[in-house]
Amino acid sequence: MKRVLLTVALCVAASASFAQKKDVNTAQSIAKGTNPDFTEARNLVKGALTNAESKDDAKTWFVAGFIENQQFDAERTKQILGQKPNEPVMYEALLNILPYFEKAYTLDNQPNEKGKVKPKFVKDIKGILGANHIYYINGGAYYFDQKDYKKAYSFFDQYLKISDLDMFKGEPVAARDSNFMTVQFYAAVAATQMEDKKLAVESLERAKAFDYRRNDVYQYLCYEYEQAKDTVNLEKTLEEGLNLFPEEQYYLLSLINNYIYSNRNEKAIEYLNTAIAKTPNNAQLYDVMGRVYETGLRDYTKAEESFKKALEIDPNYTDALSNLGRVFYNQGVNKQGEANMINDTKKYQQELAVAKDFFKKALPYFEKAHQMKPEESEYMIALRGIYYNLDMGDKLKEIEAKMNGN
Repeated sequence: MKRVLLTVALCVAASASFAQKKDVNTAQSIAKGTNPDFTEARNLVKGALTNAESKDDAKTWFVAGFIENQQFDAERTKQILGQKPNEPVMYEALLNILPYFEKAYTLDNQPNEKGKVKPKFVKDIKGILGANHIYYINGGAYYFDQKDYKKAYSFFDQYLKISDLDMFKGEPVAARDSNFMTVQFYAAVAATQMEDKKLAVESLERAKAFDYRRNDVYQYLCYEYEQAKDTVNLEKTLEEGLNLFPEEQYYLLSLINNYIYSNRNEKAIEYLNTAIAKTPNNAQLYDVMGRVYETGLRDYTKAEESFKKALEIDPNYTDALSNLGRVFYNQGVNKQGEANMINDTKKYQQELAVAKDFFKKALPYFEKAHQMKPEESEYMIALRGIYYNLDMGDKLKEIEAKMNGN
């Protein structure tokens, strides 16, 4: 009785396996027929992809990819004939091919019972992927233009994956040519437009090894590290960028900012001197140097020299005007504070006179800055303090009226 039941069970299993294989064959026939019904073909093969008796059969996965390729070819043929293809359908089918073929390729290269590998589908897989390779660029460009960056990335990424497949080693498909480098770049750009910051960094790190718009890649990468507050990799990438593109001011100025924000002021001055040597007529660099000396190193003399140099280059540079005015103003405030700590009347008056001299030095710079930017509240506040300390009553009333909107 047990033997009979076992025989029945084996017959049922064989029948189920045969049915799945039949569905796979039918699906392939439908897909390559004169009037293919791709929906029906997909439905037939769908069950075989999960059925225990057929899911490990290379043909099942090959046929699934073959169906997608047939639909892609059908739409592409319209395009070749000058007809309007259904581009979303065409590119969706193209995008579906590779995952199926990757699985089919793996199963097809498994050794048989005798330990030998006798692939049946590798040649066809290779032929289809090789022929379609260039179209992944088109698919990526299509979705990139539509700002569907996730899908655009998927196409570019599949192009790169196909280039890296073992079956194409040493062949044109694997060439690191202009197409490969262009796709590498736009895959990285697409990744930066998505929410996946990790993917963006990985893609940019991969792209920076290739000499295609490398300067742009490095700047994108710096931005991603900056957003992630990864100061270690940001500084490393900025230094790499500066070495590769020494004439690009972005890296040098960004490194300077990085050193300033991390209180490495001596390093900031060192790089500022390098930047000034390259562009000696850049007033902004002297202005930044002045701020480093003023706020970082507390060297008012050097700060004054730097701001004055910036104004020699550009007398109407409002930031440098106000910064130089602030150096004098703050020294005046400091002297006032020191004077207030002195009990000796004579010494008090002497220190107070020194403080007033600083306020007098600050005055023309803030007045010019205010004249150029009359709505800037910072300048009006400074002028109010100066007018008050210099007993300039009329001017004080005038500036206070402006501050009150009168």
